[in-house]
Parts: sequence; structure tokens; C-alpha cells
Amino acid sequence: MYAKNGTSTSTIKLSIMMMLDDSFVKSLSNVLTEPTISIEGTFCNTSYPFKISGLKLKGANYVEDFEGAANIAHLLKQNTGYSNYGITFSIILEWKDVKITFKKERSPILEQLLSKKLLSDCCILAAEGKEVPCHRNILAVNSDVIHAMLTSGMEESRNNKIPMTDISEEVVNILLAYLYCCDINITEMKEDIAYDLLRTAHKYNIPSLQELMAVTLFKKPNNSFNMNTVLNVYYFTLNVEELNELCDKMLNILKGHPRKLLASTVYHNLLEKSPKEANKLALKLANREEIRAMLVNDMKGSKTNKIKMKDIGDEIVDLFLTYTNSGAINTKDMKDENAVKLLRVADKYNITPLKRVIATTLCDRPDDSFNTNVVLDLYLLTTNVCELNVFYKKMLNILKSNLKKLKTSSAYLDLLKNSPQEANKLLMALLELDVEETNIRALPST
Repeated sequence: MYAKNGTSTSTIKLSIMMMLDDSFVKSLSNVLTEPTISIEGTFCNTSYPFKISGLKLKGANYVEDFEGAANIAHLLKQNTGYSNYGITFSIILEWKDVKITFKKERSPILEQLLSKKLLSDCCILAAEGKEVPCHRNILAVNSDVIHAMLTSGMEESRNNKIPMTDISEEVVNILLAYLYCCDINITEMKEDIAYDLLRTAHKYNIPSLQELMAVTLFKKPNNSFNMNTVLNVYYFTLNVEELNELCDKMLNILKGHPRKLLASTVYHNLLEKSPKEANKLALKLANREEIRAMLVNDMKGSKTNKIKMKDIGDEIVDLFLTYTNSGAINTKDMKDENAVKLLRVADKYNITPLKRVIATTLCDRPDDSFNTNVVLDLYLLTTNVCELNVFYKKMLNILKSNLKKLKTSSAYLDLLKNSPQEANKLLMALLELDVEETNIRALPST
């Protein structure tokens, strides 16, 4: 604990610094989910308690204005002649945990039915065409979904074969062992096996197995997962309310290993098949500086991009983060220049609702409130964007009404110099001519 004079000589500022060994922090973070530290203690005697709650587990924590600091500062101010005070404190470590509420009792009779396949009357079709014999009534009593499959005239009820071709024979055997009340070794179970059992339990509505696998995965050390499994579990649990804790754990693992994520095959497949989802995930994982760098690097290849690194400020990043996190943004008092930058970001990441929100806001503003450079930027950005056609026409009409300002604007001069073809297209639009039917040159700069 440190004490120093405040901004005025009549005040004393208190702070607490806590240092932990990095290897200790790393070890705990690997086995605990979202660990936090609290400090509770007394200063001088029991009349001066102090408390700090919810500190993130890391190598160094520095805190000012903690609970009880004012009383301790008052004591120090009254006793300036003392320099040696006793402090008693405790450090409390807390973390998220989940527990099993369902518990199956072993049944020797059911174990024999499974091991000896006595009077088997159906089978499960696993991956690679493997057939695993079992009993209809055991499956039906554990899963209302399978019960419906076997009793509603579906193909499964006619041929007594339950297709589970998305899981291996090994996973099917563990599934049956659980349904027949046999012991399954969750301590040494591989994470990908637990994931397959988790999604199978969810698919066939076997709540007790779903809970067991969720707890099993939750309690696994972070470094035991490969990144493909983490990403699979994350996306599977993302929209399953009862699996929120497991989803949070997977997200924290992803945040701690961005390089491994980028190298994973699942992420590469996601980039190829659903780049929008990949971008959403990247935004969740990145901090402000990482997002800033990502926007800069990604937008360098954009044909419509005019933003340089120095132009992507914290204000734009904050606005973008606000929208991606909450789905809402206050555009009423947004500056035109910021709206242009944010519209570019929304266009780059194909966030159509954000594009519409910004365009609608700007459409409602008076024509004479726009700077000509901004109008030209917005016009070029919304050209050939169907969902922003009304906004595009508004910008074009403003340019038509301000040809003199347009000709002398820095944005137009840059366009004329760097992209005369685009400048020519603009002229055609201003004259309402078809570009293919004319060779009229762009507006001169003087």
C-alpha cells in the first residue's frame, strides 16, 4: 500500500499494488475459468478495514480509490508523525465453475445387455457405415427424439436403424455406455470426443449427457484443447442458452491464442465459406489497437478505400465497436466526416444495417449542411450500391447544384489526378448521359 500527497497538500492519495509471479498466473489461468482476485484487510487496527473486489488475475494490479481508502487517508492526515503502520490482509481467489445436477446409477443388468448384445433389435449407423447393435427401448426411454423416430412411421421405425453418421463408432460406443448406465471415463476423455457427445446429446435431447459433457469440457485445462475443437465448441454453444458458461470459456481461450486461431483449419474454412462470421469473431477477439490495425490492413485492398492509417482514429473504432456489440448507434450528432469513415467500414465488412442507419441519418440532413469533399466521397462510396440508391441520388443532386464548388474541391482534384476514368463517370452522371455513348472529357479543374 502506498500513500502520497494529492494535488493539494491537504489531501492524501492511497493506492495498492499487487504483484504476482507470471508463471503462477499462467498456471492458474490455464485451469481456472475467468479467475478474479479480491483483497480484504485492516489498516492499523480493526477500525480501518479496506477492500478491493474483482481484480483480473494478472502479473500486476494497481488500484486507487478503493473501499476504505478515505478513512485510512483521514487517519494518516491526523497522525503525520507516524511512519510505521501494521496491515493485515487476505487474498481471495474466485473463478467460474459449473456442477453436475444429473447423476446416473450403474445397472449391472443393462451393462450385460450392452456388452453381450442380448436380443438386440436395432442398430446405430456410425460414420464410415459402421453398425453398432443396441435396443430400441433403451434408446427410446433416454431420448424423446429417438422415441419419435422409432414410433412415428419414419424410416428408422421400419428398418430399425438410427443414422448417426456424423460421429465415429468410438463416440457411438461411449454414447451407448452412458445410456446403458455404464461408467464412462470423463477424466481421460479427449476434448473432440466430448464435443461430439455434447452436440449429439443436444441433437437427440439427452439433457443429462449434455450437462455431463458441458461440465467435462468446462473443467478441462485451457492448454489441453486444440484450436479446431475450441472453435467448433464456441460456435456450437454460441446460441444455446444453457451452455453460456462453456461458450465464454471457449471465447477466452480464443482471445488468449489469436495466432493459433488464425492457423486453424476450422477458421480457414470459416473464412472461405462465411467471411462475415469470421470478421464478427475477429472483432470480438480484438482489442482497440488490433481492430485499428485490422481495419487499416484489410481496407488497403478495397477499391473504394480512401482512408489512411492516420485517419482511422479511436472515435471511429469506438463507434464501430458500439454498433457491433449492441446493434445500435447514435448518429444524430455524428459529424459528416465520421459518417463517411464509418460508412466505408460498414461497406468493407458488408454490414448492411449499419450502412442503412448512416445513410438514413445523412439523408435527413439539409443539402447545404454538407461539405463538397464529403458529398463527393459519399457519392463515390454509394455508386452501384443498390440498398443506398436513394442516398446516392441525393449526393448526385447536391453535386449538380454546386458545380463550381465541386470543380475547386480538393477531393475532385485528387479524383481527376488519380482516377480520370472515375471523374469522367461522374461527369456523365451529372449530365445524365450514358458513359458508353459519349467521349466528353471530365470537368476541367479551372
